[in-house]
Amino acid sequence: MEQDKFKFKRIFTIGSILMFSSAIYPILMLEQNGSFDVLNSMHIRFCFIIIYLISFIYLLPKLDILMKMLRDNLVLIIFLSFVLFSTAWSTNSLESLIGLLGLTGTTCFALFLTIYYDRSELTSVFLISFWIMVISSLIFSIIFSSFAYHSDIHHDGVLRGAFTHKNVLGRTVALGLIVLIIKMVNDKKIFLSQVLLFILSIFLLISSDSMSSLVITIVVILLGYYLSLKINSKLYLSLTCFFITVVLILIIFLISNWEYIMVSLGRDPTLTGRTVLWGFLLDLIHEKPISGYGYQAFWLGEEGKYSNAINNFFNWTFPHGHNGYLDLLLQIGLIGTLIYIIMYIITLKRELKILNSAYINKYSYLNILLFILFINITETNMIEPNSIFWILFVYILLSGNLDFGKEVKKEL
Repeated sequence: MEQDKFKFKRIFTIGSILMFSSAIYPILMLEQNGSFDVLNSMHIRFCFIIIYLISFIYLLPKLDILMKMLRDNLVLIIFLSFVLFSTAWSTNSLESLIGLLGLTGTTCFALFLTIYYDRSELTSVFLISFWIMVISSLIFSIIFSSFAYHSDIHHDGVLRGAFTHKNVLGRTVALGLIVLIIKMVNDKKIFLSQVLLFILSIFLLISSDSMSSLVITIVVILLGYYLSLKINSKLYLSLTCFFITVVLILIIFLISNWEYIMVSLGRDPTLTGRTVLWGFLLDLIHEKPISGYGYQAFWLGEEGKYSNAINNFFNWTFPHGHNGYLDLLLQIGLIGTLIYIIMYIITLKRELKILNSAYINKYSYLNILLFILFINITETNMIEPNSIFWILFVYILLSGNLDFGKEVKKEL
């Protein structure tokens, strides 16, 4: 009986990670013209509601641990409360409320993971899910090529695998690659299956033509390695100053020669129109800088006053602002963004503490935290409902509390 419960929990976790990663299921929503109707699909929403309910049921027997965990992480409660309050001034209160329910359900799954999985266990389970994503993307590219490759004018022939877009494939594979490296480093030994997964991941990452995901992955791995170095403080300070100097020189060089570099690489200097869009969004942020337009109340397509105007101007439908930080300001304003920054800094400090700790659960998710920080420069997935990135962020925040981690192990 206990073994059956364990199997169900494991299958439920793997299936949920696939759902929150937007993997595989979009093929069920594929239309004749090759487009998707995922956001408005009642079937998909129903599946997520089932995940929320099962996660909540799993939390019920652990209410004492849950309450202790939330008391020790009040910043999360404050943030979610502010998102709730944003419905009061939202430009579309109904959409804000629906979005909040999705975010709360997604957070429930993150709480479930925190209570039932330590970092070693979650890393292993996530990699099983990642294997499924990689293999299914490869299979789709061979058997369902009409689905697996873009056919639109902007990305014609580019691989998207078992996902709705090449950028979703790129960032998900990049995330999986980072988790794989975390596993390999902590195990201190490398298996053939891990080498194979690493090679296939690199292949998919390059095939997705998602340059931002590729560059950010390299930067995150190098930066994470540098932060993990245990060397004397004087040498560390010297290397840090050298690193900052090199980065500043590189930034100045890139800004000065941005257009020439991007054209030479065959890329759009405006990042496929993103920089022009960001200019529009900054003007709109200035109109409501403190409170924002309300959670999930801005990007509503034709139904949204501002999003419709932007889409008509660009003759393109934007699902988000292609910048997590601008979308934070648009949705919850400076106050909400400040709370999120505080939450991120707390999480970052805990991860740096784990790096220098002798604690038995020494898996550091610092690289995942850094990836979330950088990927949101060109994508939006910080506080989105049904997002694997929000789940991992909440998990890292809560599991990074070393004292809580010890207590959970005693009580479970």
